[in-house]
Amino acid sequence: MFFKREKDKKNLCSITKSVLSITLCAAILLSMAACVPTSDPEAPSDTSSVSQKGPLTGNSSNDNKSEASSKPDTDIKTAEVNNEEFDKYCDDLFKLFLEDDPFSAHYLVTDASDYGVEFDSDDYTIGEVTLESEEEAVSQTMDCLNELRGFDKEELTAEQQITYDIIEAYFETQLAYEGSSVMQNIFSPMQGVAANLADNFTNYTFYEKDDVDDYLLFLKDVERYMGQCCDFLDEQSKKGYFMSDEIADKAIDTCRQHMDGDGEQLISSFNEKIEKLDISSSDKKKYKQQNEDYIKKHYTPSFKKVIDKITELKGTGKNDGGLCGYGDEGLSYYEALIKDNTSSNMTPKELASFLDNYMISIMADLFLTPEEGFDEAENYDMGMDTAEEMLNFLIENVEKDFPKPVTTQYDVQYLPESSETENITAYYVLSRIDDISENNIRVNRSAVKDDQILLYTTLAHEGFPGHLYQHTACCKDSNLPNIRKNLDFIGATEGWAQYVGNCSLDYLDLSEDAKSALFINDILSYVVISRVDVGVNYEGWDMQDTYDYLSTFYEVDDNFEDEDNLVAEFYYMVIADPASFIPYTIGYIKMIEMRNEAEDELGSDFDAVSYHEWLIGMGAAPFEVYESQLAVWLNSQKTSDAKNTNLFAKF
Repeated sequence: MFFKREKDKKNLCSITKSVLSITLCAAILLSMAACVPTSDPEAPSDTSSVSQKGPLTGNSSNDNKSEASSKPDTDIKTAEVNNEEFDKYCDDLFKLFLEDDPFSAHYLVTDASDYGVEFDSDDYTIGEVTLESEEEAVSQTMDCLNELRGFDKEELTAEQQITYDIIEAYFETQLAYEGSSVMQNIFSPMQGVAANLADNFTNYTFYEKDDVDDYLLFLKDVERYMGQCCDFLDEQSKKGYFMSDEIADKAIDTCRQHMDGDGEQLISSFNEKIEKLDISSSDKKKYKQQNEDYIKKHYTPSFKKVIDKITELKGTGKNDGGLCGYGDEGLSYYEALIKDNTSSNMTPKELASFLDNYMISIMADLFLTPEEGFDEAENYDMGMDTAEEMLNFLIENVEKDFPKPVTTQYDVQYLPESSETENITAYYVLSRIDDISENNIRVNRSAVKDDQILLYTTLAHEGFPGHLYQHTACCKDSNLPNIRKNLDFIGATEGWAQYVGNCSLDYLDLSEDAKSALFINDILSYVVISRVDVGVNYEGWDMQDTYDYLSTFYEVDDNFEDEDNLVAEFYYMVIADPASFIPYTIGYIKMIEMRNEAEDELGSDFDAVSYHEWLIGMGAAPFEVYESQLAVWLNSQKTSDAKNTNLFAKF
């Protein structure tokens, strides 16, 4: 199952070094947070339907053709069979991912039975949270990876080879987490269970009566699931990996917020969806009452049990710092997080160097940008106040730089106060891959109030040409197998959304200096918080080290006990949710670097629409795959330009 993914979004930073709060927004595949990273989702173990591949042998003794003349035909047939079997492997893998998790399957496809998947009544749970499941998950992942490597990659088509590389990278990333489950903070303030649970149920879609029955089974299962979470916390404490007191207090506050506020939200959203169903009035009444009963009996009390458990275990944590405080195991876990969250093979050491070097270029740009640019950006009035106005404006302008959207359908709503998680600006609920008609964007009103630019770039990030635009384009792309529409590479997807959010500034009547000021503010925030993350979790920075780093760029207070102290906020933020900001930082920079490379290589022949068409057509992938395929695309563009030049030279 999946964590909700967040993104940091920082307000205007002027040259006077004023610092405002960092907030996040996200694209999420709604499902419960699992505690085993290697099972996100768990790789299937039953791959018996996909045989190991080897060269086919022809009966050449009965053939009058010579070996030399028959071999090419045999090779072609071998390759064709290999290609067909690989497509079958991808289809079977997707099917097994659906079978693994019926709750996530509801958000991924309209009807799992269309893909040959049927669920029993016992399957309708929202997941497992046990340390014992990790060994099984690792074994399953290895089975899948070995099955993949049974193919002769060189015999696959060019597109299949890309798919091969993407699947291989995904499984290798999952295996990097082996042995680290016990260190995961399942109740972290931004990405934990409490921060995601209500959203999972609020956005659960009812197409027919059966969906309501399934929903109620899942809702009832919250009690069992949260009980496993409490058992997991006990195990963490026994093994010495329980959260520090400061993080425990934040987790308790988050749980209490949702315990007090989720009930009303879940009742109102359920009733609204029930009223739209074509069922009898008596059934509607029965379902509404059952939902309220389950919330009171199974949902809300579960939070109380978690709060009691965290309170009971508070004080048993043995590490008040970052992950490196757990020794080699903590460092290994952080390395896996960096590999995963950067969608690359970058190590923490390489990441630190990368961020330090990039900071030098940012500071150079900062001092080259006139103060008037920052003033204009801070005081800019775009003349649009509502989210709908901004989204429609983006839709009207998106085709200046991007291919035509495959859909312009969206629903944007502000989150109820009980769901306004601190530091979360907004999120987009991924549409089903076979039904892109429902695209829900949810915005934290308190995070964007009185800031038009923040709301505008957030909506570009979530909607057009961001997550909604990218995801629905991939869903409609028949050239992409379903498995590629399912695998998550957060550095790539959040990098895209960050990058296009910056592109959306071109549609406003801002000066180049003002756009530069906004970009500098944005990227500076990401680089700073990400560098603190690496420093605290990998290099062992304490609060004073964090202060020393932040004071280089901002005016910060060394009174760490102050409730509003920025240094303490950053420090505990990266401990509670390690590597959470890094996908947006590295993805952002990598996307910019690829765009710059394309422009440098093609010069005046560069066409933004064509470039984005290629990038969208790749779907989500690790950056090593993007970068290798960019070279292929650039070569094709140069070759095409050369042919066109020669053609016109004849006349």
